[in-house]
Amino acid sequence: MNVRTKKIIAREFLYTILFLLLGVGFYYSTVPYNYYLENKKNKRSTEINKLTSFRDSLASLFEEKRSAQEWFCKQVTAEYEVYNVNNVDVLWNRFLEISDNDSIEIKWEGKWKEDNVTNFFEKIGFSNPDSLDNFIKKYSYSKFESSTKQKVENINSKISILNRNIKSISIISHSEQIDFLKKFMLALLILLFGLRHTYYVIKWSIKTLRE
Repeated sequence: MNVRTKKIIAREFLYTILFLLLGVGFYYSTVPYNYYLENKKNKRSTEINKLTSFRDSLASLFEEKRSAQEWFCKQVTAEYEVYNVNNVDVLWNRFLEISDNDSIEIKWEGKWKEDNVTNFFEKIGFSNPDSLDNFIKKYSYSKFESSTKQKVENINSKISILNRNIKSISIISHSEQIDFLKKFMLALLILLFGLRHTYYVIKWSIKTLRE
């Protein structure tokens, strides 16, 4: 075996070692990447837990009123088709507006009585306009509670964003690692051996033609 042949074998051996080392390096490069994503995910989860705890403590300040409002609005919407109302706040505020304008009694003795709405109110526990008016005033939010409720809604928005962020974090699974490795090794094989040997053949052909 001459020196030239030995050099070719040594060169191909080194390229093979390089090929294997790059493959191993590529495979394990996903480990710190996954660690980074997992750490990021855990931080988001911790932040959500803190926000949830804070939100619940704030919500407890007006929970009784919120429950009363939800109960009342559920009774109304179960009995009547209320148009253009898609949440408790809108419907409750309509009754609050009537109460603030001292119109509960007027409506009770007028249109509500004509339309038998008063029978419905009596059925759910309001025997007269004063009992309904007092209920609405009692369970309406104060300025502080309204401000607190807004904070709760803002926190809920932040939690939703963080949850979407967590769902968007895609940790590479073992099967995906193997799939990526196969594609990388194929590309590397073509680059280190296929294209390189093609270059050698073309170079040799040109040299032969010139001789």
